[in-house]
Amino acid sequence: MARLNLPEQHRAALVKVRALPEAVVRQLTTALGTVPPSAKKAEAVRAVSPHVPDIEACDLEGILGLLYSLYQAKAYLERPLPDFISELCSAMDAEGIPELRLGSDRAVFQDRMRALLSVEPLEVLAKAYALQREHEKIFCDARIFTDLRPVFGARTDDPAIGAFVAHTLKIVYHVAGGHRELYCALDAEDLAKLKAVVERAISKANSLARLLETKDIQNLVS
Repeated sequence: MARLNLPEQHRAALVKVRALPEAVVRQLTTALGTVPPSAKKAEAVRAVSPHVPDIEACDLEGILGLLYSLYQAKAYLERPLPDFISELCSAMDAEGIPELRLGSDRAVFQDRMRALLSVEPLEVLAKAYALQREHEKIFCDARIFTDLRPVFGARTDDPAIGAFVAHTLKIVYHVAGGHRELYCALDAEDLAKLKAVVERAISKANSLARLLETKDIQNLVS
C-alpha cells in the first residue's frame, strides 16, 4: 500500500491551517465551494482571496497549493476520507517537527481537514487529474540535443572528411517509484514528423475543447 508523504514545500501551509481560527476555516471552505472545478490554483487564489481577508495572499497561495495536492493524493490513493486524514495525521507526527506534531488538537484538526477536503469542485478536479494520470508512464519533461558529428576516414589522425547534424530526443517520464529517461536519435525528417504529430494533436485538442463549449461541459484538465 502506498504511503502518504509530506512534501517539504507543504509543511509551512499545514502549520498555517492548524493556526486558522474556526470562523476563517468556515469562510475558506464556503469560498472554495464556489470555485469552478476547472480553475487552476492561481485562479482559485484570486477567486477565494476576497472572501478570506484574514488570510494573507502568500499564505492563501500556500494553503491552496497544499489542498490541491492533498485532493490529488486522496484521489490517487483511493482512500476513504477518514482513513486519508488519519494517514495525514500520522505522516505529520512522523516528520519529527514540533510544529507539525499533533497533540490535544488532533480531533479539531481532523474535523478541520474533513471540511476542507470535502469541497465538491475540488473533488471533481482531483478525480479528473487522477483519471488523466491512470497510466503506467506519465510524461514529465523533454529536451532535444543537437550537435555536429564528424566522420573520419580510415586514418583517424587525418582531418574529418565530413560531418552531419545529429539530434537526440530526451524524454523524462514518471513511473511508480521515481523517474526514468528515454533517449532517441532523430534526423531532420524525424523532427518534421514529430512537429506534425504534435501540431495535429494540438489541433484535435482545440477542436474537442470547442465541442465541450457547445455542449456546456467544463473542460476540467486542459
